[in-house]
Amino acid sequence: MGAWRRKTYDTIEELNRLELERWATRKISTAHFPIRDGVSNAGERPGVMDISKEPAAIHEMYGTQPGKSAFANNCLLARRLVERGVRFVQLYHWGWDSHGDMKDNDIRYGMVDRCREVDQPSAALIMDLKQRGLLEDTLVIWGGEFGRTPMNENRNRDGFLGVIIIRMPFSVWMAGAAWRHGMTYGATDDIGYRVRKTRCPCMISTPPFCT
Repeated sequence: MGAWRRKTYDTIEELNRLELERWATRKISTAHFPIRDGVSNAGERPGVMDISKEPAAIHEMYGTQPGKSAFANNCLLARRLVERGVRFVQLYHWGWDSHGDMKDNDIRYGMVDRCREVDQPSAALIMDLKQRGLLEDTLVIWGGEFGRTPMNENRNRDGFLGVIIIRMPFSVWMAGAAWRHGMTYGATDDIGYRVRKTRCPCMISTPPFCT
């Protein structure tokens, strides 16, 4: 592990410690465990990062390509971390800023590619956790950065199509950890523009993203 990464983890640990001294809440007191466990598994067990030795059937299920940078590889790595006891794993996938200002941001091209990149490995992660008995104790939360309007956006009048950011409706799906199967919480109007049922009480910003 590089010195800069260790320094980052140590700084986060120190911030958690200061918050614990200030507020003394259980939420703060457990915040450092995912970081500590992640450092332990990544640093003391470097083999966890090597997905190349996974069976061919697993690679086929995820669509993984060892040695390449891909969301599929990260999903398989997430399973490997979870089965080794890491309590919190966060995955990112970029390129969803689909405003239609170029082909890669067009909802007919770039968004289709982004969906193709995440659909198979996301489903594979759920299935893999389940077949290993890990899904019962693991909550998988899948979401984006914010909602989108149902209307097209042609930002540069160049023929590419996008969608506009919206701060109201926002979709997230969850699976595992005794989550009730097939449950839908909340609803929007007919075009997905405004929340009509079970508004979220969170206060992320002013005005809040959940209204």
